[in-house]
Amino acid sequence: MKKRVISLLLATLLMLSVILTGCVAKAPQSDNQTGTTAQTDNAVSTTKPAEPEEPVKIQWIGMPVGSLYPEDDALVVKEIEKRFNVDIEVVKTNPNRLEELNLMFASGVIPDHIHLNQADLNMVLEEGLLREVSEQMVKEIAPTYYNLAIENHPYVFDSIAYNKATNAFLAIPQGQGELYPLTTIRTDWLKKVGAQMPTNLDEFEEICRLFTEADPDGDGNANTYAFAALENRDVYTLAAAFGIHLPMRSVTAQSYVKCDDGVVRAAEVTENYKELMKYVARLYKKGYLYPDVTTTSGNALFTNGTLGMKTFDWTYFIVDNRPNDWYALTFQQNPNATCEFLKPLTGYNGKEAVYEQQAQIWKWQCFGKNTTDAQVRKVLEIIETMLTDMEFHNIIWRGYEVLITL
Repeated sequence: MKKRVISLLLATLLMLSVILTGCVAKAPQSDNQTGTTAQTDNAVSTTKPAEPEEPVKIQWIGMPVGSLYPEDDALVVKEIEKRFNVDIEVVKTNPNRLEELNLMFASGVIPDHIHLNQADLNMVLEEGLLREVSEQMVKEIAPTYYNLAIENHPYVFDSIAYNKATNAFLAIPQGQGELYPLTTIRTDWLKKVGAQMPTNLDEFEEICRLFTEADPDGDGNANTYAFAALENRDVYTLAAAFGIHLPMRSVTAQSYVKCDDGVVRAAEVTENYKELMKYVARLYKKGYLYPDVTTTSGNALFTNGTLGMKTFDWTYFIVDNRPNDWYALTFQQNPNATCEFLKPLTGYNGKEAVYEQQAQIWKWQCFGKNTTDAQVRKVLEIIETMLTDMEFHNIIWRGYEVLITL
């Protein structure tokens, strides 16, 4: 922090010195031959400085948390406005509630940036409330976003969100659920116990043993576990190794497996599922899994260094600082911690792991029909910067740290 403050101070001093230098009138030069004073024609400029551009106004619908909306003078809003020369009006309508959206549109308000649920996109398109944004503009203004979005959602081009006749988007993916699922593993623990990243189920079981029995955190106590099986997502990676892609939260009829005889069956009646249950039960019986299954979430257990692995159901484009705050907090509470994401394990009967080919798009980012190109460009700039500027990314997701004195 001290180094940063000094750097800012130096930058300020340099800026002031330039300003002061520019304010000093140019001294007259002596003509050596005549002894008279001569001035150059351009010693004094009469050109007026360019007028600052007016901020671009943007009406913005985002995703409120707990029905809370940022105020127009919120620090994060002001930071966005300052960085991008925009004037953001936060529209306090919850896009998760269709009745609120309908009331807003009926009142004649069509914001410039609109978050929409997948289920509501078709309705809004049919009402003609959105404008197109050319694919070329997205490529030009937000190349990082474009490449990642298309890499993970190639089917967008065959969806109602893309107009093939005009090569334009009617909606672009929010950017959630691109890498699905992921297991993060404490690589500093791997180093401590002298192991490598597991590549198959046998190696994974050995890592579970070492994380439980070999004191990977070095505190001399038997207080660590490989992982916790508290909810469906905790065994995503293992299920994939047994040829099963699990839906969120619980196994339902949405999970199917194509069996060796070519028949597609519900996952829970297949041999694959039975073998998965046997495998996880064996790990639990050996004491490698966190024993208290009444715990509601394993996030805090990973953050505080109790677990060496944690699986989650989605992440975001900048995976080093996502999927959520519990992951970032891990490194604050354990400054020496290092993590990597587990690659798919060679699975049951030596077959490759089975994952959902592409993550579904849960939410879209759209542009109101009256939104100008200038407004679209600003929104795309903001989206792109969140993926390329880590400082800005963290401000958006976590805000500012402030000291409150009571």
